[in-house]
Amino acid sequence: SGFVGSILLPLLCKEYDVTTLGRGMVNDIALDLAVDVPTLPDCFDIVLHAAGKTYVRHRSKNEWQEFYDVNVQGTKNLCRALELSGVPGRFVYLSSVAVYGCVEGEEITEDAHLKGTHPYAQSKIMAERYLSEWCAVHGVALTILRPALIAGPDPAGNLGAMIRGLKRGFYFRVGNGVARKSMVMAQDIVSLVRVT
Repeated sequence: SGFVGSILLPLLCKEYDVTTLGRGMVNDIALDLAVDVPTLPDCFDIVLHAAGKTYVRHRSKNEWQEFYDVNVQGTKNLCRALELSGVPGRFVYLSSVAVYGCVEGEEITEDAHLKGTHPYAQSKIMAERYLSEWCAVHGVALTILRPALIAGPDPAGNLGAMIRGLKRGFYFRVGNGVARKSMVMAQDIVSLVRVT
């Protein structure tokens, strides 16, 4: 029911029988993964884990704990639930390019070192490492996607603020007009899920 999930859901439902889990009451299973281990109704063939606390510009004193609770503990709670209901054959985790800790770069490969130091990046690195170990132990095929900025209808965060400003007639000049940012459309993630 988050930004990415709400875009992916109608597209995934065209090809898969989908059960949703998230904080919003629109989900089949509504709960906060950061604090609860869900009771899953079934064993699933594929799990797409797109839940998480994303990077935002403002910082609070509790920021690291919030990232850890949602992105790391939430992942652990989901895996615990899967252990109880039956592990899936495939697990797809939506991580972030932030794990590389690069301010700039071209064609960064999966072999690049994970050097992200921001609490968001650190929480994603921790979740990836946990999932890598968990999937290896349980014989689950793991795919980790590390997209750049995800774009789509009504985005949250800084991208959403910029789009709303542009719609009101404001012009944003970023980095003396030479700044470039990699982006991926949320809808394109579905095609990646389909082939993993």
